[in-house]
Amino acid sequence: MQFENRYSKRHDSTFLWPKDDVWAWKWLNKKEHWDLPNKISTLCKNKETVIQAGGNAGLYPLLYSKIFNTVITCEPDPDNYYCLTQNAPSDNVVKYPYALGSDIRLVGLTTNPLWDIQNSGALKIKDSGNIKQVTIDSLNVQPDLIHLDIEGFEGPALEGAEATIKSYTPLIVLETNGSGDEYGWPQLKIDNLLKSWGYSVYLNWGHDIVYKHENY
Repeated sequence: MQFENRYSKRHDSTFLWPKDDVWAWKWLNKKEHWDLPNKISTLCKNKETVIQAGGNAGLYPLLYSKIFNTVITCEPDPDNYYCLTQNAPSDNVVKYPYALGSDIRLVGLTTNPLWDIQNSGALKIKDSGNIKQVTIDSLNVQPDLIHLDIEGFEGPALEGAEATIKSYTPLIVLETNGSGDEYGWPQLKIDNLLKSWGYSVYLNWGHDIVYKHENY
């Protein structure tokens, strides 16, 4: 894939971006999305560490890097990951070219059928491939916030974060677009899992849901 520099009026900055992408750029510059990390961060008691995925081309990791002391971001697509390394070069952004799931193995990526090839952010996990998948638990960190936008794979990623979530009760933000259904993770199943861990819906923005632990 080729890349190009794109200027964002909302951010008053230029970003390296996959040239073929249309929809991810529009989405991340829309009124309700462009400042989402700042909006979420106002809800956090502490701002030491955030786990954010998918990192896409690095806009959200960059924004979080100005708020949190440490940003841990995962982006499994090689083209997006390259842009991420250029757009969020700060030393406090720890970058991994990995997918997140319930176990450690190799996976692949495929285009989310809800979108098309012109959306560099609409990539879903498939069983076979050469991309490393890890669990949040395997990262061995103490997050104050977990923010996941991984095209329906939020459920498996939460399974792989059980020990971390139960130990540190971070604020949790998940994208909601129905893409988890094909993985056997409809929204109700996610809600019930988090409820069993002491979480409830704190805010529902339609495109994302914020979950807060009962002791938060």
